[in-house]
Amino acid sequence: MLWKNQIVRLFLGLISSLFLISILKAFLPTIASEDFFFPASYNGNLEGLQEKRVREARELFQLYRENEKRFFDFSITIITTDRPQNYLIQSIGYLFGEYGNKARPYIEICNVDQRYNEFLKEIQDHINIFNVSEKIQYDTESLDQRLEKEARDYWKCLQNSDRHSPFILLLEDDAVATLEFAKLIQSVISHLKSHDSIDYVKLYYPPRKCGNPAVFLIFIISLSFSWCLLYLSSFIQWSPNGPKDLDHRWSAGGVYLSYPKSCCTQAVLFRTCRIAEIVSELSKIPGNIQLPKDKILDSSKFVGRSTDTNLFIHIGSYSSVLRKNVHLDDLVRGFELS
Repeated sequence: MLWKNQIVRLFLGLISSLFLISILKAFLPTIASEDFFFPASYNGNLEGLQEKRVREARELFQLYRENEKRFFDFSITIITTDRPQNYLIQSIGYLFGEYGNKARPYIEICNVDQRYNEFLKEIQDHINIFNVSEKIQYDTESLDQRLEKEARDYWKCLQNSDRHSPFILLLEDDAVATLEFAKLIQSVISHLKSHDSIDYVKLYYPPRKCGNPAVFLIFIISLSFSWCLLYLSSFIQWSPNGPKDLDHRWSAGGVYLSYPKSCCTQAVLFRTCRIAEIVSELSKIPGNIQLPKDKILDSSKFVGRSTDTNLFIHIGSYSSVLRKNVHLDDLVRGFELS
């Protein structure tokens, strides 16, 4: 009957762990940062929320723009286009704030428009800016033509990015780093250094399409706690004078990588030594409504992965390609834009 008792203990331990996690989840902060970037106090006030974030980001930029300390584990290229929502200042400002006065990665901007907006003019003495706008005339009334331009701009920005670092993060200007980005990105870098076959890693995926990415981890944690209880009960019951160095440990330690999900290029980390081949292969394929740039990348021969948690928040409520407001997947439940 002892084995039945152990099964009962294991089952009770699993139930207890799930109950404990459900209680703690309501009080513990998350690394997703949705509540920070979409606070409930601004529910229904998108304009006020944008103004708040722009103000905070500008203050962070002004505070840390003179910081010249750099590290070269990876570099960041931000793709920007002329949109009136001030996305770029938010993307840069919060990145600066995440690193503060500590060394930060080299950051540069790829401008895909022929003109500079006011913010680009303001920061050009502090951040390198390069242009990739083509002389090719696109029919801006055609969605296929706009998607083709977007794809060509993307590959050109990647091709012309600074390559002094082993990895390049290609970031769209309406993606903002989460509050734990600096720590989590190092976990991704560690994975890539130990797995040479991976060519790129996607750092963002729309939350509503993810389901619950924590289910697997909750199961592992619960199972681990259950085994701890099982070991402890066995030790007490069967080994009153047994060993004193029982040690059972479990820790996540960072970000997990999984097979890439077919969507989205808001934030993609590329292995620098593979960029030339990636650009050469994929720039031959014209983007269109059936095959936008994310699908071109996903269907290629190159090996990709996705992080199990988002390292960026998507704040872009206006699509320059679709020319309309779009639903924001990162809105916290119950948050409305208008």
